[in-house]
Amino acid sequence: MKKTGTYTKTKPLSVEFMAIEDGKISGTVTPYADPVFARKTVFSTYEGIVTGNRIEGTYTTRVGQNGNSFTGSWWAVRK
Repeated sequence: MKKTGTYTKTKPLSVEFMAIEDGKISGTVTPYADPVFARKTVFSTYEGIVTGNRIEGTYTTRVGQNGNSFTGSWWAVRK
């Protein structure tokens, strides 16, 4: 993440829960303090479809317990 001409070090996120069944994946990311949102705790869930060596899906991230939600898409490929 680039911020005002300097780079902010980031830490890898950890998965709190994950389930895969019948080609579908879902789970939650361990809540973390996000530097983009003034270090407020964010909560994220994800879901997707497994097709061969590729997984793709969507995620929802909520700022704070009752804050705004943001959605997006993601994908991963096994090498």
